Amino acid sequence: MAGRVGIVLAIAGSLLAVALVVRTSTNEAEPRVKANLAFTLEDMNGVVRQVTDQEMLDAKAKIAAGGFGCEPASAASVAGARLLCDQGIIGPDERVVCILTGHQLKDPTATVAYHTTDQEQFNKVLGSRGVKRASYANRAVSVNNNLDEILKAIQLYS
Repeated sequence: MAGRVGIVLAIAGSLLAVALVVRTSTNEAEPRVKANLAFTLEDMNGVVRQVTDQEMLDAKAKIAAGGFGCEPASAASVAGARLLCDQGIIGPDERVVCILTGHQLKDPTATVAYHTTDQEQFNKVLGSRGVKRASYANRAVSVNNNLDEILKAIQLYS
């Protein structure tokens, strides 16, 4: 995720949260993309907010706890929707659609580091990304290859 910024776009009216991943390096398409985004924002009375890797990984963990998977950058839509709710841009009675894309193992190093109990691995992988904690980590549980023990662990940790 280094070199990328999670951006959330909200369009007024029927609010729509869209996660965009914008590369911070310049390329030929960037001016056209910026111009199209600026036009859309102005035309639709939209707003843009930036979310951090910390917020994206926390959102990804919450999404995973609900039984869904996505890539870390895609979780920007959920992190952004939360931010927009906190800022009062999305009201408590409004509906929001957050689109999750990408395979949940697209960035397995970050995912494993977020959920690990190994602080050294966490710091090595995520520290440079500004991630300081794993508030919503789903720690691995070791269970013997026995159906009864597996079922017991599911009941215990669910």
